[in-house]
Amino acid sequence: GIKSHDAVKTFRDSIHGQGLYKMGLNVAPTCSDCHGVHTIRPAKDTASRTSKAQISDTCGSCHVGVEKTYAESVHGQVFLKGGADQGKAPVCVDCHSAHSIERPTSAHFKATSDQKCGHCHEEPLKHYRETYHGKAMALGRTTSAPTVAGRGRRAGWIV
Repeated sequence: GIKSHDAVKTFRDSIHGQGLYKMGLNVAPTCSDCHGVHTIRPAKDTASRTSKAQISDTCGSCHVGVEKTYAESVHGQVFLKGGADQGKAPVCVDCHSAHSIERPTSAHFKATSDQKCGHCHEEPLKHYRETYHGKAMALGRTTSAPTVAGRGRRAGWIV
């Protein structure tokens, strides 16, 4: 029932896969660290370790500081509050995907983050694109994207 038939290849290319296969870090997570061993369930099942309801805890089991940062963020507060807006709040995999995990400082991540944020924040994205930094990103400065500023925390976006 796996949708992606190239999940192993995608994992190998991800930051976690590179840690395991290229750097030899045997502490890097593998499939069972996120999906479990005998209780593997589809992500739609709220009891699944990869469900929207559980993914913050799953990622946070290794990324402790990041989990705390998320919990204190605007998105984390909406999610933790629950209620009708909880389903709209992004969680780890909404920005970082599930298997093609990449460094947030990479040029590709930076270049695509505006689009990801823009799905919900359409109006701020329009204004960002009018700024010097937005134009630099749009003009193809993605090879030096880590040096191109995004919307800051004060403006509601994480750089």
